[in-house]
Amino acid sequence: MTKEKIRDTKINFPDVKFNIDENYFSNILKDEKFPGEISFRPEEKSLNTQEKRKKIEKKDFAYYYKLAKKAELKGDIKSALAFYHKAYKFNPDEDILYKIAYFNYKLKAYYGSIKYLKRLVNKNPNYTDAYILIAKSYEKLGNIKKAILILEEAYYNFPNNKNIMRQLAYLYEKSKNPYAAADIYENLAKDGTFKDILKTAKIYERLGNKEKALFYYKKALEKDDGTYKLWIEDKISKLSH
Repeated sequence: MTKEKIRDTKINFPDVKFNIDENYFSNILKDEKFPGEISFRPEEKSLNTQEKRKKIEKKDFAYYYKLAKKAELKGDIKSALAFYHKAYKFNPDEDILYKIAYFNYKLKAYYGSIKYLKRLVNKNPNYTDAYILIAKSYEKLGNIKKAILILEEAYYNFPNNKNIMRQLAYLYEKSKNPYAAADIYENLAKDGTFKDILKTAKIYERLGNKEKALFYYKKALEKDDGTYKLWIEDKISKLSH
């Protein structure tokens, strides 16, 4: 996979070290060196005339958080990121830290995203969304093996988290390990959504297991709202012969 380039050319790359408890998620949270955070100045256009007139007279959490939300709603990710950084200094909340990591990811600053996500899971090892985004960041960097390792650790510690399971199954498929993916999809399909059941049927069809594929296509048909009805019926007809 070709590595994607980070768009902003002003990113500095100092060494960053973490104080990490190696006994918890040891395979995930090893000390690593990461490029520095992505740094932007807020766009002036994200401030209205009245706010410009005030010229940041009151610099507190509510002020910066409000500006961050406004910029986010406008789709001005760079300014939102800068304002969330400011807000985080006043209120080091885990959800704000996740926002900072997520916007780094959206801006293709994947190393920056990993940096903040690792800081987040050191603060709260139960913040499961962070593991998924770490894995996605490594996937974007072309390191599928590490992405899988992260999610395998997370799946071991959070075996009932369906979002972790779905992302891990997807990566297994991408890494050409369909049998491992099938095991997870089948587990999801027990009480999962229509999509989980349909994915289970599809992967067993690709694996040549007609019996299981047929079983799950029939199960999917029971849950279908009519969108895929004719297509699933064709699949069932094909596999029944």
